[in-house]
Amino acid sequence: MEAMGRELSALFALAGTEISVHQDAPIVYLGSTRHVLYVAFRGHCGFSAQIAPRTSQRVLARLATVDGKLQPLLTVDCDAVAETIAPHMAGDDRKRGDELYGRALGRVIAHEVFHWVAHRVNHNHSELFSEGMSARTLLADYTTFDSGELHVLRVNR
Repeated sequence: MEAMGRELSALFALAGTEISVHQDAPIVYLGSTRHVLYVAFRGHCGFSAQIAPRTSQRVLARLATVDGKLQPLLTVDCDAVAETIAPHMAGDDRKRGDELYGRALGRVIAHEVFHWVAHRVNHNHSELFSEGMSARTLLADYTTFDSGELHVLRVNR
């Protein structure tokens, strides 16, 4: 949770947006002055060196929709996130598994938060806002929203 919160804070700081993470099991909510999202985590939300690679294309997370309109409820598939990054982690990475897993969760959630704040259901081809985020993006030492995305976040904060 700490690594996830740090990653979310870092990603949104460039847009001048502060993200607060509040845990009230079993739901986490993210808050800013204009936006509150509720996050439900499914599966085992911890990293283990024994995680097998995923065998199917599971969605990592999604915002709820009603009649085509985005709703402030985000569901994260923790197992799918872990299964996506595990095969791409070397021995040293596995020693920092919890930290890298938290970073990956933060990036997956940031992607969904962008959907919510920007009121966009479609994706582009940037690292954080492409339809299928890669393990490389989830594990990279650094990533950020592109300049257009940062502009949208600043305008809609």
